[in-house]
Amino acid sequence: MAYEVIREYDQRILAQQAKGLLEEAGISAEVHSDDAGGALPQLGLSGGYRVLIKEEDISKAEEVLEVLGPYTPPSTSGLFG
Repeated sequence: MAYEVIREYDQRILAQQAKGLLEEAGISAEVHSDDAGGALPQLGLSGGYRVLIKEEDISKAEEVLEVLGPYTPPSTSGLFG
């Protein structure tokens, strides 16, 4: 199964909110971050909270996440990019 990044946020709480909405809709989601598993949260300030879902769930996930309003990716790419 291939996973895709559906959203990237510069705050963990926003990524967790998106994950929660997706899971309530029956879509399996994960949050990956570049903050050393939460041990170094200051690294997350570089824009590294990614919400991943299965590739086949992308269209449904986009509909679910519309409730959060317009999506603007972070201006930095964090340690991932």
